[in-house]
Amino acid sequence: MSSITLDQAQRRLPELILSLSTGGDVLILDANIPVARLSPVTPLAARPSLREHQSSSVGALVRPYPSPDDDLLAEMLPSVS
Repeated sequence: MSSITLDQAQRRLPELILSLSTGGDVLILDANIPVARLSPVTPLAARPSLREHQSSSVGALVRPYPSPDDDLLAEMLPSVS
């Protein structure tokens, strides 16, 4: 990661933005204190498409809400043989 002062960044912003396409980040310093970072954005072509997303269901993991007719107490008590 390269670094540059805030004054230099203000004067050379177009050049800095073009240099991001070659990779790497640019750290912007003000009085030797980091105040910002310029980093390249992932191109849209490299991002996965939402159309290719495989949906999944949690229905098999989550039990449906019990009906009033369910005997929930019997599930909690140990079985007597």
